[in-house]
Amino acid sequence: MLAFWALNLCHQCRIVRNPIPHDNASAWPRHSHNFLRHVERLWREHRTEDADNEIEAVVLQVAQIRTCACSPSDIVGHVTPRDPRRRRRLFWWWFGGISFVLIAGLLIVRLVLFNDKATPLTTDAALERYRSSTVAATTTTVAPETQTLPLTGVYRYTTVGRESIDALDGAEHVYPDETTITFASVGCGVEMRWDALLERRDIWNLCVTEAGIELQPNGDAYHVFFEQEEIEPIECDRSVVLIPASANDAPATSDPVPLACTIGGDPWLPVWQVLERGVRTVEGVSVEVQHVRMTVTDEDEFHEHITLDWYLDENGLLIAAELTKKTLADTILGGVTYKESYTLDLVSLTPLR
Repeated sequence: MLAFWALNLCHQCRIVRNPIPHDNASAWPRHSHNFLRHVERLWREHRTEDADNEIEAVVLQVAQIRTCACSPSDIVGHVTPRDPRRRRRLFWWWFGGISFVLIAGLLIVRLVLFNDKATPLTTDAALERYRSSTVAATTTTVAPETQTLPLTGVYRYTTVGRESIDALDGAEHVYPDETTITFASVGCGVEMRWDALLERRDIWNLCVTEAGIELQPNGDAYHVFFEQEEIEPIECDRSVVLIPASANDAPATSDPVPLACTIGGDPWLPVWQVLERGVRTVEGVSVEVQHVRMTVTDEDEFHEHITLDWYLDENGLLIAAELTKKTLADTILGGVTYKESYTLDLVSLTPLR
């Protein structure tokens, strides 16, 4: 019978194709209890006990063999494939399994593919890189030479700063207590490379011209978040004078100088301005500095606000720096906010070489 297996028959001895199970097969063709203790006299036929009819020797009706004379509701715990309870249980099992797989997959992607880290670049590593540089140690200036650029080498700066983004579940890089700026001879002057981390750096270029020490129109910004590298080349329409050739005769401040630039191929509009002169102390020595400032103010849908202050000595050596930056960028993940702030103070006027 179709529902025969659903019954609890584990305690029965045998079942010989009977619709209702018995402890023992019938003593053919008599009652199942017709053993010796039930026989009244040997070799005598008699009727079945506790029954109205005689036991049939052969059952010809197939339906009597294959079916049970009871409804499914009479079977305790009976569940058919179309039972709503079973469908609900299957749904929640499938839902739980799929949810588990999705969550596990997201965790793997987050931990493996988008693992974020911040690795300091030590002063020794910066010095070793400088020493192994193949860039020729020559500097080109325009005659008559009235100014010189900083000595090449690795300069150390006490540092307080960090950067962060709010993509995914967010990430923050805290800068080490000491970072370096490497001045290396290149092109018409020197390259300034600030290494905050292996995952964060900026590059600027300075040259001496008849107008003074100028910031060149090309540079570079580099970031890594979640092991996704982003290199942002900076290209501007012209250079900017930071230290005028005749500094003593120049006014204390100059008019703002707007530039038309691109950063990473996107429009970027910084404004530079020469501000007041002042004095900073390095290793107990008073150093005259020129304060210059760069600002970026972009108020469109994807805004950007940057204020960068440099304090340079007469040769263009960076004595101190301060930056605050907040941008909202359009990415495949939607709007992503990037923040950065830092202060730098020169430790020694003598570079490591």
